[in-house]
Amino acid sequence: MADYRSRLRRLAANEPGIIDDEGPAALSAAGLNDQSRALVRLAGLVAVGGSDASYAEQVDEAVSAGLTADAIVSVLFALGPIVGVPRAVSAAPSVARGLGYDLEE
Repeated sequence: MADYRSRLRRLAANEPGIIDDEGPAALSAAGLNDQSRALVRLAGLVAVGGSDASYAEQVDEAVSAGLTADAIVSVLFALGPIVGVPRAVSAAPSVARGLGYDLEE
């Protein structure tokens, strides 16, 4: 894998295929385990706002990686000051559904 400078340059230039080519390898090379990768992806999803289907997939990935529901929910609280409380609040029902929990019950 190329050094970080080359990778940043290629990413900044929006080189076609850079994410597909280096994304998974970059996470492994950085020493991110499955749990860390799942948390990063879930955090990214909260940051951009995602569909229920996207949350369901990412929450399932996080659970499959061995993360607890408490750890998954903690992501929302950790992100609040960064992405804004409204974004974290709007993600809560989707995360709940992903965990099989109906907030209305």
